[in-house]
Amino acid sequence: MQQHQQFSPASNGSIATNFGDGFLLAHNQIFAAIRKKIIQQDIQISSDMNSDYAVFPLSQLDVLLVQRKMYFYDNVSILKKIESKTPRTIDWDEISAQLRRNYLFHESCHFVSRAVTQKYPIKNADLTTPIVVTMLEESFSNACELLAVKDVEDAVHAVFFEFSSYIVHFETKSLIKKLISEIGFEKLFQWTMLSYLHSNFLVESINEQQTNSMLKFLGITASGAVIKKLKSLAKIAFQLNPEFLNATTGFYLKYNLISKSPNEIRKIDFMAHLESTKQYRQMYSELSQFN
Repeated sequence: MQQHQQFSPASNGSIATNFGDGFLLAHNQIFAAIRKKIIQQDIQISSDMNSDYAVFPLSQLDVLLVQRKMYFYDNVSILKKIESKTPRTIDWDEISAQLRRNYLFHESCHFVSRAVTQKYPIKNADLTTPIVVTMLEESFSNACELLAVKDVEDAVHAVFFEFSSYIVHFETKSLIKKLISEIGFEKLFQWTMLSYLHSNFLVESINEQQTNSMLKFLGITASGAVIKKLKSLAKIAFQLNPEFLNATTGFYLKYNLISKSPNEIRKIDFMAHLESTKQYRQMYSELSQFN
C-alpha cells in the first residue's frame, strides 16, 4: 500500500483506485506506453460500470471500443479500510486471491490495436479478413503482456504486474532481454505478436517451414543461435490458457457474427492472407512502436 500510494499522484495519469497502477506506470515501459496512447486517444476510464460489464466483460468489448470507454473496479478503498482496522496485520497472500483484479492493461491494448487496424482498411476484404484482424488485435494484447515482464526487477513490481495481467511468465525475462540486444525490441515484438497469432489460430507449435515463413514476413535475418532463442520464446505463445483460446475462437467470434468451429479456424491459411495484403505489414510496423 505504501508503494501504491507513493506512485499514485494524479499528475502522472495514474488511477489512484486501481491497485498498483501508478507504480506500473513509473516502472514498466510497455504498461506506461499503452497508457500514454490511451490518454492520447481520450479514452474514458471509469469505475461506474454497467451490470453487463460487471457480469460478462468480454461481451462488452466491442461496445466499449465504440463508446471509447473502459471500466475498472475500485480495489484500493477496501484495502485502506482493512489496513485501518488491522494495521500491519494482514498479509498480501491472505487476501490477494479474493481481491477483485482489473485487467486495464490487456483491455487498453485492444483500444490501441483497434485504432491501428482501423487506419489501414483492407480493400476487397473477404470472409477471412475480420477473423485475421480480430486475432491480430488479441495477439497484440498477448505480446504486450508477455514482453512487459522485461522490466520486472523486484518483488513489489512482480506483485503489481501479476495482479494486473493475464499473461505472466517471469522466467522469460532473461531470454527477452537477450533477444532485444540481438534483434532489437521492434522486431522481437513483431515476432512475439506473430507467434501469438499462430496460437490464437489454434496452431500448437511451429515447424521449420512455418518458422522460415514468419522470419521472411517480418524481415528478420538472424543466426541459427538467435533463431533457436526466438523459437524458445515462441513456445510460450502456445501455452495460452485454454479459456483464452475458447473465449477468442469460440464466444467472441460467434458473438460478432463470425461462426467458425475450431477445425474451421485451424484450416485458415492466415499466413498467406498476411503475405498477400500489404496493410498487415503496415499494422505490424506501427503496432511495434512504443516510443
